[in-house]
Amino acid sequence: FKNSKNKTYTSSSLEILIGKILVLLGIEYETQFRLGWFFYDFYLPKFNLILEINGTYWHCDPRMYKEDYYNERSCKTAKQIWDLDLNKKNVAEKNGYKLIYIWEKEIKEKTLQELKEYVNEIIQN
Repeated sequence: FKNSKNKTYTSSSLEILIGKILVLLGIEYETQFRLGWFFYDFYLPKFNLILEINGTYWHCDPRMYKEDYYNERSCKTAKQIWDLDLNKKNVAEKNGYKLIYIWEKEIKEKTLQELKEYVNEIIQN
């Protein structure tokens, strides 16, 4: 992917998949959209919408992790990660953007067609 500043960055397999879905849906987007200190996975200008793709491990999906779980890779507890994600969401919303999370679990449990329909539904609503 290239972001809005044309710089190359490494994206996760989940982000690559969602990017392909957005292309299939004909939806224009920017990756690694910067707002303040934060970078967001996808910005969809037509919808003034930000999509964040949250991996189960990296974002400590609350359905699977307790708040005191210590994520050794990020050197933070699950609660610290959740607080950072909430702060990031608040910054987006205070600046007039809508932010929607798509969790790894929702991505992996769907077929490609189901995922395409799911993403389209999220964006249109």
